[in-house]
Amino acid sequence: MTKLDYHDAQNVSNNIIATHEALDEALLKLSALTESMVFASRNAGMPAADSQKALEAVTDGISGLIASRRGFVSAHKHMIIVRNQSNQQVTDFGCLGSGGPLKAKSPLRVAA
Repeated sequence: MTKLDYHDAQNVSNNIIATHEALDEALLKLSALTESMVFASRNAGMPAADSQKALEAVTDGISGLIASRRGFVSAHKHMIIVRNQSNQQVTDFGCLGSGGPLKAKSPLRVAA
């Protein structure tokens, strides 16, 4: 059994949550950018062809970010498996959503 220090594991958990939030915030920002670009080009009477390359580049950024988020969710699942095979298996540091990517919470909580 892996022996994880409680504070180290808590720090990992805090960074997981912060990373999820940052990825989602970046998605929201790119979506807002896309919307503002469409409105700005439309209001300027710009031909669609003039803004097409810029919109495609932003869309590529969104696609890449979604792929990064997918990879991070997978990494988070693996980190939960490691925690569940360690001395911290009964801790519930709190995941985004209902139980995080594995949709399961630990029934016990360890007091620090």
